[in-house]
Amino acid sequence: MAKASQAVGLAGLWSRSGALGPVGASLAGGLGIGVVLVLASWLAFRGVAEDPGERVTVAIPPGTAAALEEGTEDAVTASVRVSEGDTLVVVNMDSVPHQIGISTLAPGAALEVPITSGDAGSHHSSFNPGGTFTIEVENGSALPWMALGSVLVGLPLGLVIAAVWIVARRLEDAP
Repeated sequence: MAKASQAVGLAGLWSRSGALGPVGASLAGGLGIGVVLVLASWLAFRGVAEDPGERVTVAIPPGTAAALEEGTEDAVTASVRVSEGDTLVVVNMDSVPHQIGISTLAPGAALEVPITSGDAGSHHSSFNPGGTFTIEVENGSALPWMALGSVLVGLPLGLVIAAVWIVARRLEDAP
């Protein structure tokens, strides 16, 4: 004779009385464990294999100072968009020194700045008509990758937990 618990069927494993059933609880538990594992590994290994970022070069062309004195508006770009972790390289190819922020670039010199979120904003410059050079910094977010990792780890783990629970339940109910 079949026991009442066996008569419930697969639907009963998912939900009983509107509550999350054992299979649903196993999937939720697996996702929870996946989130914890991915977050712990991110905290433990962040910075170990960081992408060094790109080198973004802004060149101050020859004749920039003369063009600015003549009123030419298109000397050098007034802004640049970079990502956190990139390196901004400003190269002075003009025959006169130029200034960016607190740095003065001699003719032929280059300034390399590793970009952080604190570098965002307008900085004094002598190589464009407005007198400012704006750095826009995009923050790279690990959140989408962490969410994907949690799902890829958590769902299979939840399915294994559910399968073990179902098999254990059937063995328990076997005569």
